[in-house]
Amino acid sequence: MRELLEVGMSTGVAAINVIPDRTYGTGVGDEKPENLRRVLDLAAEMGLLVVVGTEMNSPGQRLVDDFTSPELRGFVPLFIESAYAIYAHSVLQRKARLGYASDWARQQFPDMTSRKGFFQTVGGRLEPRLEHLLDGLPQDPLPTDVIARVEEDLS
Repeated sequence: MRELLEVGMSTGVAAINVIPDRTYGTGVGDEKPENLRRVLDLAAEMGLLVVVGTEMNSPGQRLVDDFTSPELRGFVPLFIESAYAIYAHSVLQRKARLGYASDWARQQFPDMTSRKGFFQTVGGRLEPRLEHLLDGLPQDPLPTDVIARVEEDLS
């Protein structure tokens, strides 16, 4: 798994997608839940974002994932942190072309862990009603300038 993720990251992959019910399922023994745990632990260690959700185009899949299940409960913080980072990416890309994979983000945060941390911080503080605070960002802002913008409404 590590080698596969490393190969993906070498080509620009910044996130993985997990379909929990299909990945760990019920009544399949310990192999699937163990593989799910291993890949999620690796993703966290390597600074990858994790997109999580049910595959709803296959009959018999759950309507909504059970994040209170023993297989998923411990990974909820990873899922939420990733969702915050993806939200910040979407807004910053739309507002100022400063998305997660932008030249700006790669220059400011050469390692995935610090990049993920920045975007997760912005996404965790931002709300749709506050997205206007990111209007008119300079072309090459400091990360602290971006964070200061989203904290304007908090003071």
